[in-house]
Amino acid sequence: MKVLILGGTGFIGINIVRQLQADGFDIHVFHRQTSVLRYLPEHDVRFFSGDLDNPVSLTQAMQGCDAVVHAAGYYPVYALKKEQQAAYAVSQMKNVLDAARKKAITRFVYISSLATLGRPQSEKDLVDEDTPYDSGDFPAAYHQIKYRMEKLVMGCDDLSAIVLIPTAVFGPFDHKPTTGRIILDTLKGKLPVYLDGRMNAVDVRDIAKVVAVALKNRRITGRFILGNWNTTLKDFLGMAAQIGRVRAPVLRFPWNLAYPLAHLSEFVGYFILHQKNPIFPVTGLDLLKYSTHVSFEKARRTFNFLPSPISVAIRDAIDWFRENNY
Repeated sequence: MKVLILGGTGFIGINIVRQLQADGFDIHVFHRQTSVLRYLPEHDVRFFSGDLDNPVSLTQAMQGCDAVVHAAGYYPVYALKKEQQAAYAVSQMKNVLDAARKKAITRFVYISSLATLGRPQSEKDLVDEDTPYDSGDFPAAYHQIKYRMEKLVMGCDDLSAIVLIPTAVFGPFDHKPTTGRIILDTLKGKLPVYLDGRMNAVDVRDIAKVVAVALKNRRITGRFILGNWNTTLKDFLGMAAQIGRVRAPVLRFPWNLAYPLAHLSEFVGYFILHQKNPIFPVTGLDLLKYSTHVSFEKARRTFNFLPSPISVAIRDAIDWFRENNY
């Protein structure tokens, strides 16, 4: 099976590429000209340079492919200009889906986000794929954008689309870094405080394994939560500190100070300093504030999804950061 991977140079994408290569897939990777390629296998991978804003580059890359794995969903680095960013993200998704239809793609795997999950009725409840989503519960730019993107994919019955919803993902090859930054900052002593918040953590390689199974079985459609450890940010950082042999954050930072600081950071970073990334992003706070504990029972039944201990993902992430001089 020939598979085009969008976002194959990102954290999740790299692990998908490596898993699919091990499983014998014919892998094509679609990437921007500025993307970092050195963490991908050097052999048996074809590379196509393009952009999600360029429909021609997408159709050219999909030529002759049977399936597409979309792990390049738009990420709002700044929470500013929410509607403008949402329109841009939807435009990119439509380009991808239109190209897939033109090239008669018969399997479309979309890596979505936990931001598309509904709110539990109480803190004791676990969220699953059937928990109702009310956009009014989520004013955050990130959540609004991810929900609109996923909704487009779920309307694509002609592509045999499946949506995989990973929770907070950790493991090796987080080279930017993304979710692994909280581990890295803990190791470097840059995170002396923590915020109260629930989270679920999962090994990135467990996500990649499910992608391989989903590609092989095109009859499976719908949405699937891929998670593992229901925990809190404090306990997660405590485990990371213990494994990394550093001191864990011990001071709780108040939410009523966190958001004003984040909004100030974004205003200064965007309008005054013109930074590519804000020092203290609002999106990071939104992800923690609206995060919840989840059930991955549906994935367990369908894919025999048995995630590995999260301590393994944390250990391997730490080893990778140290080996690569982070």
